[in-house]
Amino acid sequence: MDKQYHYEHDVRVTFCMTNAEGNVNHHEYARLFGKVRELFALDCIPNFQVEAGREYLLKTRNASYDYHRDFYFGDVIRIRLRIEALNHASLVLAGIYVNTATGEVHARGRQEIVYTDMNGKPRRFPEEMRKLMEPLCS
Repeated sequence: MDKQYHYEHDVRVTFCMTNAEGNVNHHEYARLFGKVRELFALDCIPNFQVEAGREYLLKTRNASYDYHRDFYFGDVIRIRLRIEALNHASLVLAGIYVNTATGEVHARGRQEIVYTDMNGKPRRFPEEMRKLMEPLCS
């Protein structure tokens, strides 16, 4: 894995992910980013499964995607994530969508995630969570 990225997950393109033109629908990029960021949190943040949605929320403030090339049925997409920025109450996740057959980057994504209480009010990250994430910042 590229040292710049700290988490990756592979997904094979199925027909339900494609549109009438035969390429991957644009909304799939956001769905895949959301799935991989949750897997990243489940694997890297202790107690995430127990605490997220019960003690705090991680809310997407904004998201953007930059498309370079299409993916098609049968392609394998490798989504690689990294923490691009971290401050007291939010973080920015950056991701790339790589075609595993060619190694080419087909798209890029960014999401700003805000740590909030259960009412949706932004709060500071707990110190122990910040300490876990700081080494992953690029």
